[in-house]
Parts: sequence; C-alpha cells; structure tokens
Amino acid sequence: MTKSVNGALKGIIPQLGVERGTTLNMWDGSLVFANNGSWEMYDYIEPSVQQLKDMLDVDGKASALESALTLPVRSAGWSIRPPKGSEQIAEQLTDLLVRPSTDGGMKTPMQQVISQMTSAFTYRRAYFERVWMRTGGLLTYEKIAYRPPESCIIKRDPDNGDLRGFKQWKWNQTEMVDLEPLYSYVYIHGQHREPVRGYSDLRVVWRNYELKQKVKFLWFTFLESLSLPRVIVKGTSPDAAKNAATAIAALRNAGVAGVPSQWLEGDPILLDVGGQGATEYMNAVRYLDADSANSVLAGFTELSTGAAHLGAGSNALSKNDTEFFTSQLQGYTTEMQVDFTNGVIADLVRYNWGTNVKVPQFEIGALDKEDVQTSLDLLKSIATATQVNLPDEFVSDLVMEVARYLGMDLDKVQQSIQDKQAQLEKAAQDAHALEMAKVAAPASVGAAMVSQAKSTSVGSASGGGAA
Repeated sequence: MTKSVNGALKGIIPQLGVERGTTLNMWDGSLVFANNGSWEMYDYIEPSVQQLKDMLDVDGKASALESALTLPVRSAGWSIRPPKGSEQIAEQLTDLLVRPSTDGGMKTPMQQVISQMTSAFTYRRAYFERVWMRTGGLLTYEKIAYRPPESCIIKRDPDNGDLRGFKQWKWNQTEMVDLEPLYSYVYIHGQHREPVRGYSDLRVVWRNYELKQKVKFLWFTFLESLSLPRVIVKGTSPDAAKNAATAIAALRNAGVAGVPSQWLEGDPILLDVGGQGATEYMNAVRYLDADSANSVLAGFTELSTGAAHLGAGSNALSKNDTEFFTSQLQGYTTEMQVDFTNGVIADLVRYNWGTNVKVPQFEIGALDKEDVQTSLDLLKSIATATQVNLPDEFVSDLVMEVARYLGMDLDKVQQSIQDKQAQLEKAAQDAHALEMAKVAAPASVGAAMVSQAKSTSVGSASGGGAA
C-alpha cells in the first residue's frame, strides 16, 4: 500500500457495497423468522400490544403517562424545510400534504398521521400502508393509512436485517396482505436502543402495573375484611361459646340472633382491628407509580401527589424534570422527522422530480411554549440591532419559524422576504451592500412581524382586535 501526494491511500481500495454483518441479534430467542422465504419476523417479546392496550384501558397512571408522552408531539405543527435550491419543490410538497381531500388531497390529514406515529411510543412500531394516486400531474399519496400493530408482522432481510415492509392479517385471519416497501411505511420507535423491533417507553410502566394489580388485590381484600366487625363472645362452656359464635356469624344486614342467656358470660365485645395496615399498601402503590413516572422522565407528574400526601413539592425540581422530559421528546421528534423524510417524503421527491434534486426535510414544530418565546425574543433582538452578523440562512429560517408560530401565511412571508431582498439589491451601491441585502431583507420582514405581534398583544390586552 502506498500514499499519493495528497495523502490518499493507493494500491488497495475498499470493496464497494459489501455488507457482512447484520443488525439482527441472533442470541435473542424472541426473534423468529418464518421458514417460507417471505422474510416474516415474529416478535414474542413482552409486553404484547394487547397487554399494553389492556393496561391503558384500566390503569390511570399508565394512561396519564401515555398522554404526557404523546400530547406535546400530537399538538405540535409541522412543516417542510427546503434545502437551498429546492424551495419550489418544498412548496409543492407542502401543497400536496396540506390540501384537503375534497380538493384532491390526502384522505388522512398529516396531523392525524403524526398522532398515529406516536402510538409507537407505546407499541414499539407504527404501521402504515401508502396508497398512491396522481393529482395535478404529480404522484402523491391518497392515504397514509394506519394499520393496527397487533395484526401486522414486520419483514426484514434475514441476512442483514434491512426492513422489507410488513404483512397484515386480513379480517378472516386465513390469509395475509403483503405490503412491500414502496407501499408501506413502518415507524420504529427507540432505534437507538432496539433498532430491529423498537422499544416501548411504557415497558417499565407495564411491569409496575402487573405488580400493582397484585398489591391492589391484597389491599382490597384487606379492606373487605375490615368492613366486617370482629366479635368476641365469652361462653359459659365450649359448646355454648361455639353455638353463640355460629348464631352471630350467620347474621346479615339488620339481622337478629336469639342467644339464650345461659350461653354467654357477659356482653359480646367488638374487637378493633382498624389500625394503619392499609397505609403500607398505599405506599407500595405510590412507589410503583413514582417508579413508572421516573422511567419516562416524567417525575414532575408525581409532585401533586407528593404535595397532597406528604406535604412536599418543589417548583424548581418540577422545572428541571420538565426540561429533561421536553428534551427527551425533542429527541423523539428529531428521530421521527428523519425517519419520515427518508421513508415517506423521499419517494415523493424521487418519483416526481428525479434523483438529482435535494430532498426537503419534514419537520415537527416546537414542543414548548418557552421555545416559541425564545425564538420571538431572538427575532426582536435581530430586528432592533443596527448590524446583524449572522448567516442569512439562519435569519431567514428564524423568520419563517416565528411566522409559523404566529399563524401567518408562510408563502406571503417568503414572498415578502424575496421582494424586500430584490428592492435592497436594486438600491445597493457596492458589493458589500449587495451581500448585506440577503440578511437585511429577512431582518426587515422580521421587524414588521415583531411589530404586528406587539400590536396584536396590545389589542388583545385592551379587549380590541388587531388589524
């Protein structure tokens, strides 16, 4: 092996396209491939989809944690971010995905698709069938239709573990529909931990739920025993005591037992067995709930319980926990964005505009209102600065981000930036001014947006409406 002048290795080159290993863990006994050559991969890991569904139906803590995990993502907006040179493609893509079904758009709105993708937080995988159609001369999706995970079987190449679509049992459960990659999309959650089958965020919650069911059974059995009084009778003889006890034990509501006086020695005695025995059961349930919350970084959901039962709670700890939790969800949305871009958006671009164009990126909006306020404050600083030393792409993206938060027409905002840039470039006296127009144009439009946001705030505060 020798080196060239610029340091590149010569003589031996790597083999191209050679893959010898696999993402499949052959030591894991829960992964089983069908022997019919169809690449079906059966997953016998617990908890199953049905077990998780049953838990969400009956356990309040599990249901609350599932909502805490998915609601911020389900309520966030989405957008298509174009790379430089693909702005027009991004606009057409956005139109295809937001157009209502009555105007030839998708029958499954994108917000619904995002919400259904979050089911993978619980069930490990979310399955979709892609139904294609043509509208306005472009190939697009008629549906990105959700398929119940309990009826689906993932398909992977047994040699290297690559995803090959999925199969779904039909309603009669006697045959399966084979959905190839072009007609399917599978979002696998938690690929950083389980890249093959995904990971359920509620797996620990389910283990605690199983334990909690046992504790509750013992707890309620204990409470049931406390609801019946314990009576001690002193008999004048063993047979008399036994007869008196039998008569008293047979009593029902408002029952009366006739007991001869010669059977008893003194009046019956009620035995107090109340005590504090139930407290230990309650503590066990609270521990399991707290452990479940901590497993998904949602410890802040336990602060109200701590304040109510223990007289303890901390706003500072709540804020820290919430920030960690939001960071976790932001990581999930990043994973969803990349996966959806590669699995759904890329095919739209390739089939309509070819392989020589850059693919716009699918993005989910901010999850925290504080992020919105931070972006708005930054835009205010840029709008009032005498000189902006920031890349023009950053300023433009920030303006579009804030415009989306404020519910403005993004097409009109983008057109305003382009018109302002053309105006400044026309008035430029030298090369420096010409270059600065790229930053000054979005900054100027951003200043107008900030002014509008202020006037809207003032109008709302005074009870009037902003124009």
